This record gives sequence, structure tokens and C-alpha cells, in this order.
Amino acid sequence: MRSLGLCALLLLAAGCSGSAASSDGGVVDAGAGAPGCHATFSGDYADTAFIDGGCALLVPAPVGDGGTAFPECSPLAPGVPSGAGADGGPDWILQFQLPSSVVQATTTIQIDLGPTPSVGTFSTNTIPTWCAVAITPVGCEFSSGSESSSVGGFTLTLSALTGLESGAAIAHGSLEVQQYVEAPSATICGSSNEEHIHLDF
Repeated sequence: MRSLGLCALLLLAAGCSGSAASSDGGVVDAGAGAPGCHATFSGDYADTAFIDGGCALLVPAPVGDGGTAFPECSPLAPGVPSGAGADGGPDWILQFQLPSSVVQATTTIQIDLGPTPSVGTFSTNTIPTWCAVAITPVGCEFSSGSESSSVGGFTLTLSALTGLESGAAIAHGSLEVQQYVEAPSATICGSSNEEHIHLDF
């Protein structure tokens, strides 16, 4: 079992705001004007979540010592310095925070769309940097991603993506994520070692 230290900085506050839009390049609410996001959790636990007003954020990526990175999958917030992408602009991170009342934790999902996002269908075969993590109050970890020992997988379909230059971006589409479950010693986290998330946004 891998250490939980990698994701210890995850915020477990439930909720997902659709009103975090800004026009100063800090954080763009990609769900502005959307009817909402609907998430379905299945596998180790079953739950549904509806986030009114949208749940997708397009966030300029921070830059670490080795370049654009978010190895701990910690939620990115307004005011995070943006870094230089391949063309000199920032990489855009598509971020979701999906609360579950069943496990009392919020799943943070971050997918690096690069400096010039576009519509289409993407997966771990086409996007190398991503993460999807939640840690419950008792220490059960649901995780996958490029920095995780349990890589898992995702399929992202972006059907609409507009307004990046105006600071009022709107993204619509769907997302499928596969996570793996890791339990602390003497803790039962459920009946399965996998969790699946389906999201329409």
C-alpha cells in the first residue's frame, strides 16, 4: 500500500462553486451559464451529486521546479501564479471538485489541457498530466493519475469550449474516471478496490 502522504494536503471541504469566475486571469469558471453538473459514483461506493451552476474551472497552471505540475492534486485557487506553456502561455488546467455525502469527501480532478485547449475526446493516451483524488475522514484514499502509483484512467469529451481569451470561458462535455481504493491498516473502505465516476458538465 502506498503512503497517503502524497495527498495529505487535499482539502476535504465539501462543495463546488459555480461563481468563482474572474476576468483577471486567475481562475476562469468554465461552467458559467451551464445548467449544472451531474456526477455519478459507482464501484466501491454509490452516490450522485448535482452541482448547480456548473462545476468546471479552467485554471492557469502553477509552475514547479520541473515545469507545470500539480503532483498533490490540491485544489487550485484564484491568485495562483500562471506558468509558461509550450508556446509561452500558461497551460490550462480543467478542474472539478465533486462532493460525496456518502464518504464525506470531495474528489478533486485536474486535467492539464495544455496552452491551447480544444474540443475533442481525450484520454490518458493523449493527455499525460492529470489526477483524481479524494481522502475520507477515516483515511480511505480514492486515487488515480499520472503521479499516482495506481494510474487508473480517464476519458474526457469536450463538446464546447469558448471564451478563453475573454476570461469568460465555458466548457461543456462529459468525463469518465477510474480510481483505485487504498485503505489504511485495519480500516475497511468498502467492498471493491475500484471507484468509477461519470460526470456530465
